[in-house]
Amino acid sequence: MLKDKLTGIILAGGKSRRMGKDKGFIKIHDKTFVEHIIEALSPLVHEILIISEDRLYDSLKSVKRIPDEIKNAGPLAGIYTGLLHSKTNYSFVLSCDIPLINVETLKKMVSQIKPSKDVIQLSSNGQLMPLIAIYQKHCLEVCYELLTKGERKVMLLSNVLKSKIIEIPLIDAKYIVNINTPEELKNIIDEIEN
Repeated sequence: MLKDKLTGIILAGGKSRRMGKDKGFIKIHDKTFVEHIIEALSPLVHEILIISEDRLYDSLKSVKRIPDEIKNAGPLAGIYTGLLHSKTNYSFVLSCDIPLINVETLKKMVSQIKPSKDVIQLSSNGQLMPLIAIYQKHCLEVCYELLTKGERKVMLLSNVLKSKIIEIPLIDAKYIVNINTPEELKNIIDEIEN
């Protein structure tokens, strides 16, 4: 899969109520969460889009910020917006709270792309990760249909798409952990420093 066939979409539109501040700008090892994600995506994609209303993301020159097409409708609307603006048939969709994601994990996903599968998504310990996934462009139609019915749950999207699931071994689970609270942030910093 060539870089020009893939777009990176980072969802950074959440309210971050449990964290108390925008998760994308929290730092680990002198880089923000979003900078870590951009670093992992960059070797694999030709363009990175950040879906967010926050104009502070405009300071990141290597990416393009796009506000949600459908406001206040959660990550499902973020996926829809990203796929709508993606110029490629396949797009990574990553939440902004997974700062330990690495290029090796993303390459595993790319290796599993098949035209017959709408989405390639990760699973860890039996839990699906629809916000660490590769979606085909046409999935935006399903997103829009769900949104117009008032649905907001991303898991509903997973239920209606043809998925390829990649199980991540527990030993590698830290690379895909999402960090939502100050306690989770402290735990992951302690883990990577020990």
